[in-house]
Amino acid sequence: MVLTAAGRVSSLTCHRLETSLAIALDSPARGAVLDLAGVDYISSAGLRAVESASARLEAVGRRLVVCGVKDAVGVAFDLAGLGTSLAMEPSRERAVERASA
Repeated sequence: MVLTAAGRVSSLTCHRLETSLAIALDSPARGAVLDLAGVDYISSAGLRAVESASARLEAVGRRLVVCGVKDAVGVAFDLAGLGTSLAMEPSRERAVERASA
């Protein structure tokens, strides 16, 4: 399952991301990919949504792989301490491979 986000993920819009990530949690797919190539900003609320979904998937033996992270969004992940704790890949193709493994 590949989820694609675009624009700004803020406290006003992160509910859309949470809803999409909840679908991934309910899916029987082995893993999920969150493609953030179209995202130019992510707030702390968006970061919490990604971190929470990743933890819930890992708890049931599945994986969330984030890809396409632009510089500004990557800085937000790093400042939140998520840059090393989340599975991240530069390309969608590599993320799909990793999520399926």
